[in-house]
Amino acid sequence: MVPWWKAVSYVTEERLLGLVGRIYDAALDTPQWQRFVDDLADLYAGTAAISTQDSLGGEASIFAASGIDPSYARSYEIYYGGKRPWAREACRSAVGEIFAPTTLFDQIQYESTE
Repeated sequence: MVPWWKAVSYVTEERLLGLVGRIYDAALDTPQWQRFVDDLADLYAGTAAISTQDSLGGEASIFAASGIDPSYARSYEIYYGGKRPWAREACRSAVGEIFAPTTLFDQIQYESTE
């Protein structure tokens, strides 16, 4: 099996541009996220690609997944949803504002979270 970082080097510019185009399509048409994550998983020859999105309450939610049993995805949401100490701060971010959890914690604290 070819490592992912080598597999990506074999990808054509056309395929990468298509993937980027699907991101823009999905931004305008929510159901298109599924096509994007399916294509991303295929690009990396992976079994799953997950896109998560925080709701206004800061809860974890799997927005689109490829190759993941829905019951495992729901289990992930339930378990990890309340374990992200930065979730409430992320929800307070303005539209278009960049947020990174490491702005609230130093690297050691961040890496010690579940």
